[in-house]
Amino acid sequence: MTLMDVLIEPIAIKLNYWTWTDNTVPFSNYLAWFIIAMLMQLILTNKLENEKNKVAITLLITQVVFFCLLFFPEF
Repeated sequence: MTLMDVLIEPIAIKLNYWTWTDNTVPFSNYLAWFIIAMLMQLILTNKLENEKNKVAITLLITQVVFFCLLFFPEF
């Protein structure tokens, strides 16, 4: 989740979805995402230990490709 945020932040700033002071994303943003993601992972792993999400990897790859294409518009 934190790595997705690293990928999304510059694009969101560029597209004026949100802004940061001096267009610099503070470390606390990434730290917060890491902590939230870790807590969610711990909770959901225990609650859903026998569940399998069949579309998770496809969704992740689709999102990464989408944001990479936005990041590198010359492709």
